[in-house]
Amino acid sequence: YVIHRSGTNDSFTIQKGSSPTLGNLIIADAGTIGSASSTSAMTIASSGIVTFVDNINMDSDSAVIKLGADQDVTITHVADTGLNLKQETDADDKPMVLTLQTGETDIAANDELGKILFQAPDEGTGTDAIVASSAIRAFSEGDFAADNNATTLAFATASSGAVADRMVINSAGNVGIGAAARSDAQVYVENNSSDHS
Repeated sequence: YVIHRSGTNDSFTIQKGSSPTLGNLIIADAGTIGSASSTSAMTIASSGIVTFVDNINMDSDSAVIKLGADQDVTITHVADTGLNLKQETDADDKPMVLTLQTGETDIAANDELGKILFQAPDEGTGTDAIVASSAIRAFSEGDFAADNNATTLAFATASSGAVADRMVINSAGNVGIGAAARSDAQVYVENNSSDHS
């Protein structure tokens, strides 16, 4: 590996071989390369794993992160909007899959497996306005086992303060609106005069 320094912008280019090639790594300004035990801004392990001590800035609109040996999954910045996650494979039956995984090894009843929160943390009025205002979450109905992964999906909203479940779908497919899903009704609405099934 050869390290080159640019005298015009104090950046360093690390290249493999004696001549520049695609894939060179540029570390701008104060960034340094060091061992894993140092306080360098960045380290490169013999395994090829790159570790950054602080933020990574991609300072261009439409920046793309490409993943996989075939670069078949991409994360693309959409200016002033958000991110696009795309499965680049053009074959049939290749949807984009986003999986939320918990690292917990002993799932018991009511353990959350994953959650998506919606929030406006920079809202100027503060207090309730900056906490999560809605959520979608999945939680276990009992202990997970080799023959059981029963899970409930809940949709939650807030009116003042913390979010609360408003509609739930249990592992049997039964729906509860304003209450937990019931085993004796396919759809149960709290405070309604009758159940609908």
